[in-house]
Amino acid sequence: MLSRLRIISFGAMTMLATGCQLAEKYVGLSEYQDRATQFAIQADTLRDMEGTAWKTVPTSGSASFVGGGRIIINPNPDTISDDIRIVGDLSIVADFEQATMTGAISNMQGVGELSVNDATPFDVEGSVVLGAGHSVVGTDTAGTLTTRPNEWYVDYAGSLGILGEIYVLDGGIDGGFVGTRGHASSDAQAIHGVIGNTAHGETVTHGQGNQLPIFIEIFGVNPYLR
Repeated sequence: MLSRLRIISFGAMTMLATGCQLAEKYVGLSEYQDRATQFAIQADTLRDMEGTAWKTVPTSGSASFVGGGRIIINPNPDTISDDIRIVGDLSIVADFEQATMTGAISNMQGVGELSVNDATPFDVEGSVVLGAGHSVVGTDTAGTLTTRPNEWYVDYAGSLGILGEIYVLDGGIDGGFVGTRGHASSDAQAIHGVIGNTAHGETVTHGQGNQLPIFIEIFGVNPYLR
C-alpha cells in the first residue's frame, strides 16, 4: 500500500557564483534540500515500522501528528528533469470517535529544471487541504476505502501557484497508523505515527484541463513522543 517516493540527489553544491541572483538561488536550493533530506529520513523510519496493533487503536478521543508532505508532479513519465518536486509541513488530526481525519500540507517550497547537480528553487503558493470532503479512520463500515482498524483514508484538494501557473489537486490518500508505544498515557498516545500516499494513476489539472501524473506522500509523528 505504501510505495516508495523517488528522491533525486543534488550532490555537493558549492557556491561559486558572485552574483546576488545566483547566490539567492543556492540559498533557496539549500533550504529545500535540507527539508527534503529531513523528510526522507522521517518517512523511511515510519515506513519501516509495523502497523499499530489493532487492539491499541482507540475508538474515542483524538491524536495529532506533525511531519511533512512530499509532492511530485511528473509532466513526462519517461524523464525526471522536468519533474516538479515540492515539500511542505504536515499537520493532521485523527478523531477516533468520529472516525475522521483532517489536516493540511502548508508552508511549501519546490524545485524544478532538475539535473544531476542542480535545480531551480521556487516558492509554492497555496496549501493542500486534507479530509475536508471525506475521510475514514479504521475499518470502513460504509464502503471499502479501508479494511483494517489501523488504516485510514483522506481526500485532498488544493490550488497551487507555481511559477505563475496554477495546478489544481483533487484526489485521495491511503495510509496507516504505525508503531505501538508501550506504557502510553492514553490509547491515542500509543500510536507512534502516520504515513500514506496516493494510488497509482492520480493526476493534477494544469492549464486548460491538462492532466499530469502526481504522487503525494504524507507522514507525521505524535509530537508528544519527541
